[in-house]
Amino acid sequence: MHGPSPYVLITGGSDGIDKAIAQDLYDRGFNVIIHGRNEEKTRGVADAIRARSRIHDFAHMVEPFRHLNITLMVHNVGGDSMRREKADELPESHHLSVIQLNAIFPLLLTRALLPALRIAAARGPTMVQFMGSHALPDSDERTWGQPSGVHFSYLVVNAVISGGLHGQVSLTTPSAAYFGKAVVSQIGCGRRRYAPYAAMQWALGFRREEMVDAIMAQAVDELLVAQEKEA
Repeated sequence: MHGPSPYVLITGGSDGIDKAIAQDLYDRGFNVIIHGRNEEKTRGVADAIRARSRIHDFAHMVEPFRHLNITLMVHNVGGDSMRREKADELPESHHLSVIQLNAIFPLLLTRALLPALRIAAARGPTMVQFMGSHALPDSDERTWGQPSGVHFSYLVVNAVISGGLHGQVSLTTPSAAYFGKAVVSQIGCGRRRYAPYAAMQWALGFRREEMVDAIMAQAVDELLVAQEKEA
């Protein structure tokens, strides 16, 4: 009722009932100001609450809109404030809040709306659009202050037969041992994003998206069947 950022001031919030009230109000979306007589204890409570992932009742959130014919959903929430601090100069709570905002919130909100979106899709085109940019700590290490020489890269991993994924080794699903060697051979290749075992990507790159979806669905189904037989 008061917009996206209401505040609550709680006195004696460093322990007991008021501490629990502070935690629950934070989970419900309030910004919390905690008063306490012991500064160290109060700061500890604030840090612990700040590190919590906000719990949203997504079903309740979308209830007023369930009767609407939503055919396009655009996720533009996210990002991070620009700053000169490097990754290790920011608290864990900051990084957790970035993950919550950029990944968890859009995922769970989409999940809550999927039943309505499926109904809309039966009548016509329906789309969920994600927007954003991709950055790595590599930018921080190269930009802020004296370049440190520490580099970051993103490794693309497809299906690999290992302890967590059972099935038959093939051209598109290598063994963990083979994939490990491919990873080692590509470390330090100079690219910020690379796929050390790209046979599947090369093969799928020449096919239409419909065929790619069908191939991926079949591959996942075969792997699940193989796991179910072993269980």
